[in-house]
Amino acid sequence: MGVFFMVLSEMLLAGVNSIVKFVPDWSPQQMMVVRYSIDFVLCGAFAALCGHRIPSRRLVGWSILRGVAYVSFIALLWSAIRSCLPLGDVVVIIIASSPIFLVASARLLLKEKIPAIWPLQVLVCLAGATLVNKPMVVDADCPASTGLLPVAAGFAGAMMNLASRGLKDIPAVTLCLFNDIVAIVFGAAWTLMLTPGLSPYPASANVSTMLVIVSAFVGWAGVLSNVKGYQSTSVSAVASIAGYISVPLNYAVQVIMFGQVPDKWSTIGAVLICGINIAATLQKWFATTTAASNDDGYSKLQETCEDAESGERHLGV
Repeated sequence: MGVFFMVLSEMLLAGVNSIVKFVPDWSPQQMMVVRYSIDFVLCGAFAALCGHRIPSRRLVGWSILRGVAYVSFIALLWSAIRSCLPLGDVVVIIIASSPIFLVASARLLLKEKIPAIWPLQVLVCLAGATLVNKPMVVDADCPASTGLLPVAAGFAGAMMNLASRGLKDIPAVTLCLFNDIVAIVFGAAWTLMLTPGLSPYPASANVSTMLVIVSAFVGWAGVLSNVKGYQSTSVSAVASIAGYISVPLNYAVQVIMFGQVPDKWSTIGAVLICGINIAATLQKWFATTTAASNDDGYSKLQETCEDAESGERHLGV
């Protein structure tokens, strides 16, 4: 189920990315405040409806740190996108670094196993992402240290997902509730710093406002699915491979909705990522089916032995 939630999450978040492209008159920080205010209300309502209690202070502290990792990821990502680095380079560096940080940290801190086939899966997915995003040669005037921005963003994203793995005992809606608090405070502070006289909330309702509200509802479902996916997969390595599906999804959106002309290399890259995810899913399904079959055979063998012993006792043997 973890892989299902990961794929669902990426589909929903790709939808959010598509919606917000129709809202050019909103700043990213305003969008963050409105989206996560709605997210906070939805998570709070569902947590109350389900009877979830506030976790211990220690878990609350870790949940807030997860929120800090999230806003750090967003801030570093936006900084990298606005830097002198080409967009394709930013995307590929984050996609290359974040899964490695995540799986290595999960191995070190959570003692999770790394599947033997995972390095090969990562290489195939990274090759696919490179074909889709087409990184270019960086401008000679761009400082080499700028490359640390997407690496730092990848690390922050990995820490956020690692926290989701480590906080499995907290329901996803409760965990997202604390994430929303940090995001709202961060977005409001950012808005006040950049535009002191501008409220982070819209002054009137128009088409842009409605689109942001719709994106908030879709994003809420997407983020919850993402957290649930990382909480329920067997190991972080499995979730990290499923997360690569965002690359072909966003490419498909660009082609279908925004008229980007498809090219063969991007299509090959998208097929590579989809193919490795399908292969990983089938491998997992066959392994689960085989294990269940072996367990069933073992149970039947036990029943046969018990029946034989019962018959021997009945015959007085």
